[in-house]
Amino acid sequence: MMLQHENIVRLIGYCYEISHKLEKYKGQFVYAGVEEKVLCFEYLQGGSLDKHLSDESCGHGWHTRYKIIKGICEGLHYLHNGSKDPIYHLDLKPANILLDKNMVPKIGDFGLSRLFDSTQTCTTKGILGTPGYMLPEYINRYQITPKFDVFSLGVIIIQIMTGREGYSKCGDVLSQEFIDLVHENWGKRLKSTMSSHTSHEIKTCMEIALRCVETDRVKRPTIADIVDELNKINIVKRSILDQVNLQSNQASNRHTNSGAGADAESRLSTSSNPIIQYGDEGTSTGTKEQERKTLQPKELEEDPSKCYETHDPGRQSESVLQSLPPDV
Repeated sequence: MMLQHENIVRLIGYCYEISHKLEKYKGQFVYAGVEEKVLCFEYLQGGSLDKHLSDESCGHGWHTRYKIIKGICEGLHYLHNGSKDPIYHLDLKPANILLDKNMVPKIGDFGLSRLFDSTQTCTTKGILGTPGYMLPEYINRYQITPKFDVFSLGVIIIQIMTGREGYSKCGDVLSQEFIDLVHENWGKRLKSTMSSHTSHEIKTCMEIALRCVETDRVKRPTIADIVDELNKINIVKRSILDQVNLQSNQASNRHTNSGAGADAESRLSTSSNPIIQYGDEGTSTGTKEQERKTLQPKELEEDPSKCYETHDPGRQSESVLQSLPPDV
């Protein structure tokens, strides 16, 4: 019940029951006490992440995948640094990450989780976990370190970006070649819609993932380092969005001011010639109106609002937005 974070599966409550059943024991029937315990968690409509893994050419778009990556990192950061005693999950994998109806990821299944000191390295007597997500020092020397979950996270990020078999393929080429290959594949899918910012997100996430799965645990980043890098990406993204909104508002204000100026000029022109405001030709007022017109320069007969004609501001706003990155 102590874990309260938007990227952690929420525990609703638990049920605990002790009952007695008649069982046969050494040839005799005896009453045996039976304990039953049930944990109740929130229901998540999206199911587990492993059902959503696909390569770059199909499945969810980049925006959704990036949101999932960011959410998993935030949840793991909370486990490692959100309380006095760090919690290590020790079985982080797509099957243990659930998605809600809005594709927000939530880490669940803490059956193997442990509380450890943040700098402590522990040695176990055996291996528990899922092959493919366990780090080398755990497999070879049964060592559990703060970098255990980070290694698993790296594998998951690669799978989110490249598909279920992506991690097994990355070992066949150099790191930079794999980054370039993944970036190229996403470029083919997104085509003209891939902005420079999206390109930066893809490269950064893949670089982070490959550092996470380094054989030397010293070279792996901490989850705090990872979240810090992703937050810097978001700062740049917000800056771009603010720039788009600012330019859009400026274009809208120019249109509003231009229209207001034309209306004011039109009202000023008609108020200075009150006889022109009403009356038809053939009436007494109409006669005065006609006389008034003959005394005025020809320019006054023209619509004064025409001198304020500008390009369509709607098209101007559209051209501003089209010149900016389309995928922000």
